[in-house]
Amino acid sequence: MILITGGAFQGKCSYAKQEYGVAQQNIVDGEVSDKEVLFHAEVIDHFHLFIQKMIENQENTELFLEELLVKNPEVIIITTELGCGIVPISVKDRAFREEMGRISVFLAKRAKRVIRMICGIGMEIKTEDEQDQTIYDKTFCNKG
Repeated sequence: MILITGGAFQGKCSYAKQEYGVAQQNIVDGEVSDKEVLFHAEVIDHFHLFIQKMIENQENTELFLEELLVKNPEVIIITTELGCGIVPISVKDRAFREEMGRISVFLAKRAKRVIRMICGIGMEIKTEDEQDQTIYDKTFCNKG
């Protein structure tokens, strides 16, 4: 699995198309797709919006992530980084932001490569050679 993350409108999808030769028709939109589609997708864009729907429906995101990585281990996941912006006022939005942060850590830990997009420039922050690097996740600290 490859994880591409970054702020809104930073060129994440364009990077996936150019860097990995992905055609537009092979990119599914997490905002409008269901789980079965994601299990067979080459690229999942707006992954954070799919997760948001799961949280709103009180579905188990951890089980879904494990299943996704088993059924589709070569998927490219594109998600918007939510942790660097304004802290939401709404309790519900803050909870989603925190959960999505934890999910991004979970995905980065398991990814072959992690690319962070800034101003249309892809910075590889984890390579296949760095599979054993330490990535801190929720098992290392309490929520907070």
